[in-house]
Amino acid sequence: MSALVFKRPLMRSRLSEEVERVLLKDIITGNIAVGEKLPTERDLARSLEVNRSTVREALSRLESWTWSRSATGTACTSRATSRAAASSSSGP
Repeated sequence: MSALVFKRPLMRSRLSEEVERVLLKDIITGNIAVGEKLPTERDLARSLEVNRSTVREALSRLESWTWSRSATGTACTSRATSRAAASSSSGP
């Protein structure tokens, strides 16, 4: 039996990373404005067709620099737009 030869490494990503990318793109494009509250985790999960824990994981990773969470919901902060733009410009 011959060994398999791959031309490039397989790209793997977690579903929550895809959700994170979608949210970052929405920040950069202005679909999510500074100070704007996000839909609930349940509504985000429904619209992205993922489960709530996936959305929660994505928000958790983004929370340290893009979101402000409170009892009334999650909102985009002012530093989110600059950090998200810097993140996308440093990517591939």
